[in-house]
Amino acid sequence: MISKKIPLNIDYKALGYDNGGSSPTLSTYLWEESQEMPWMNKRPAVLVCPGGGYTCVSQREGEPIALKYCSEGFQTFLLHYTVMPGKFPCALLEAAKAIAMIREHAEEWRVDPEKIFVCGFSAGGHLAGSTGVFWDSELVKNALGVTGEQIRPTGMILSYAVLSAFTPHLQFSFPNLMGSDSQNPEDYRNVSLDTLVNPDTPPAFLWHTVDDDVVDVENTMNFASALRKNGIQFEMHLYPHGPHGMSLANEITPPVLTDCQNWITMSVRWIKSFL
Repeated sequence: MISKKIPLNIDYKALGYDNGGSSPTLSTYLWEESQEMPWMNKRPAVLVCPGGGYTCVSQREGEPIALKYCSEGFQTFLLHYTVMPGKFPCALLEAAKAIAMIREHAEEWRVDPEKIFVCGFSAGGHLAGSTGVFWDSELVKNALGVTGEQIRPTGMILSYAVLSAFTPHLQFSFPNLMGSDSQNPEDYRNVSLDTLVNPDTPPAFLWHTVDDDVVDVENTMNFASALRKNGIQFEMHLYPHGPHGMSLANEITPPVLTDCQNWITMSVRWIKSFL
């Protein structure tokens, strides 16, 4: 395995954005070139965006997820992105730059540039989903000097994600992201992803638990409804029980909930359906 941490150098001062002095990085978990398995030398990639309410980057939703997808044969990447006091759109620009970097180094990193998926959890799910709705926005393209095609994810895996400003989950992620103490949902309409889905949004794999008491399941349901209305292919799984932040829901990232553990297997199958 080739593992290294790469700084994501973005000149926020020149762009006029406040990243709170953070130092975003992209970590790699890469299969080495194989003489015995040459057919595996061009693999799909998964970029992992951990959660943390835009206050931190969760460890339990980071490396365990990256290593799991790596064990399934994918080239995987882990994003450590800007959180508060940094503000929007810094984290979005970092995720977009990470995708562009993966495409730019596709040959070196043995990645299929047409198969780059982004996987996010909770607020990291908001970040992952943001790459899917903002990939062709002038905001991102102008800041990074890239084309939309360079930063468009092939698909999104959104795990108990913060996706809608019009749910009870307003006291955490959205104020942290925007740097505002306001609790008015209208203040966050421009980053409420369920209102930004369009016919060019990439396909999505969604999962959530119905009794999640931190991020309401309506986030996932509203987003799925928006995907359906725009004719976007998606797969959604709702589990009846399970707390927020389960990650793999196994012994590595407890609590152990066997009923929910198959989300990762199903997401792997979903990724492979694009091959």
